[in-house]
Amino acid sequence: VGGGAGNANYYLLKEFKNNPALEIDLVTSTMGNRQATEKFSAGITIHKLPVNKKHYQFWRPAELLLWTWRSYWYSLRLTAKKKYHLCLRHRGKRDRTGGLQTRRNHQELQR
Repeated sequence: VGGGAGNANYYLLKEFKNNPALEIDLVTSTMGNRQATEKFSAGITIHKLPVNKKHYQFWRPAELLLWTWRSYWYSLRLTAKKKYHLCLRHRGKRDRTGGLQTRRNHQELQR
C-alpha cells in the first residue's frame, strides 16, 4: 500500500500470469482491517494482510511493525504448506521479513 510496490507487483504478476508453469503466492498489505485472499489468475494467489493503515502513501512505525510481524508469521505458515523455489521481496532495510524468509528458503534449497 503506497510507495509504488503495488504497481510493481501488478506489472510483474501481469507478465507472470502468461506462464502456466508458474505458481505464485504474493503476500501484501491492505488498508482495511480484514484479511483477504484473491485469485489473480490460475497460478497466482494474492494474500492481503491488514495493517490498519491511516494514510495510503505513508507508513507509520506502528504499521511497519504490525506488517513485519504479520507477514513474517503468515509467510512461515505458507512455507510449511508447500515448498517454494524463490522468495522475492519489495522492501528496504526496515522490513526484514523477506530477508528472513529468503535465508530460510535458501538453507532448505541447499539440502
